[in-house]
Amino acid sequence: MIYEGYFESAGPQLVDDILASRPVPDHVRADGTATDAVVPIAPPAVPGMLELSRGCGKGCDFCPMGAQRMEHVAPETILADLATNVAGGQTSAVSGSEDFFRYGGTGSKVNFEALRSLVERMGRIGGLRFMQIDHANISSVLQMSVEELREIRRLLRFERDVKHLWVNMGIETASPRLLRSTSPGKAAPFALDDWEQMVRDAAGRIDEAGFFPVFSIVLGLPGETPDDVTRTLKLMRDLDRRPVVIFPIFYEPLPRPGHETHRPFSLETLTPAHLELYATCYEINFRRVPPLFWDNQRAGGVSWVRRTMLQLLGRAEMRMWRKEFKRLGKRLGPG
Repeated sequence: MIYEGYFESAGPQLVDDILASRPVPDHVRADGTATDAVVPIAPPAVPGMLELSRGCGKGCDFCPMGAQRMEHVAPETILADLATNVAGGQTSAVSGSEDFFRYGGTGSKVNFEALRSLVERMGRIGGLRFMQIDHANISSVLQMSVEELREIRRLLRFERDVKHLWVNMGIETASPRLLRSTSPGKAAPFALDDWEQMVRDAAGRIDEAGFFPVFSIVLGLPGETPDDVTRTLKLMRDLDRRPVVIFPIFYEPLPRPGHETHRPFSLETLTPAHLELYATCYEINFRRVPPLFWDNQRAGGVSWVRRTMLQLLGRAEMRMWRKEFKRLGKRLGPG
């Protein structure tokens, strides 16, 4: 059997049917987010995961959450989960949400007071060292002022502060044309034509507020042209003027109607321009990721010895990656 969707939507009835030996379908697609059916967890979650919201609704056709409207878990449930995690020895937390800064908001709009209230109440539960933010959206960052973002950053300082509290944000591409065809709601409530400047502004604003921006881009989006790759490369080099990390990922189409002609991106379809973009991102990461990990591991209670060993292993990985980039460059030849 294949089950797609949130368990609370159709899972309980499905389990009842199985236990009662009633026939069940081979493939279940459960609709909705079922946030009103979420109950507090019983055992602690690993690694201190706190589910804040479900869905996203930005419409990215390469992400399963793109078509699901964002809905939020009740504050009382989140606080109960946090208390359970801390009582079970989980001293750090990870926010489970496609857009942390949109908690409590409606549609693409943020709700600063709802987010501020939640984080403030979380801080009253003793025993939590720090919380790592999972994902956020560039357009949500731009709906908040630097002062509002700084206030959230201040409230996220629990028992052990981190210098680099990172936030994952998807750029995908610098091309508004590509975004319009693959991620139509990405910039909402702003205009897609302003996307490049939005990315630059969000990087500056989140950095100024005391967060560390971790971006991702997607290589091989349907309809991508060499000019799109060059444009994205230029934007990445612009972002490197600030403390950022950028992870390039390969496009993988979802099995949806209309995607029949979409092909996954791979090393076989890699061009010299793609390789230059990919290697540029990783050279940025080789400089920025080690201190970022060191700081977060320190805040999480990882020993100095273990952190040092991981740093040494990381340097070995860097050498391996650089050798692979050279090998690929020779295979592809000049662009």
